[in-house]
Amino acid sequence: MHGQQPHPGQPYPAPPHNGAYPPYYGSPYDASSQPPVPGRLKAARVVIFILASLTSVGALAFGLLFSFESSGPSTAQGDSWAGMFLMLAVVLAAWAVWQFVLGAKATTRRPWVMWAIVVTYGLSAASGVLNFFLSIGTGEATGGQLVGAALAVSIAVATWSHRDYYTGRF
Repeated sequence: MHGQQPHPGQPYPAPPHNGAYPPYYGSPYDASSQPPVPGRLKAARVVIFILASLTSVGALAFGLLFSFESSGPSTAQGDSWAGMFLMLAVVLAAWAVWQFVLGAKATTRRPWVMWAIVVTYGLSAASGVLNFFLSIGTGEATGGQLVGAALAVSIAVATWSHRDYYTGRF
């Protein structure tokens, strides 16, 4: 059959298959035209997933505190604590979901992904620094806020420095 012309109106036959694997005819998209993901973006993606996981642990902890506080005898103070724990658990859970979305999309070549990462972690860094300075007067400044702010700044800077990757301008 090979080497013969097909009947008029019939498609050409597939090439012969020799081997254990199914035949590969190639992708309609040229894979070599896609630039490789820069190493800093891969590292930023890993850090985003780590921060999202830690935020999930915090959401779970506040959810458990809500559960323990609401299962006890009902008092005005206990109910207010339970409400605060529930609010913090919901906010942290939403924040963790957003971070997981950003981590999953971090290497997608779309400008909105770059802006979402830069704005999200820029605001995170600003709130960490502000929290540190506001807690100095109360004696509760631990420096952990600055570590979180430094991680957020590193994510935002790594993303911004590779903005050509997201916009497709090389």
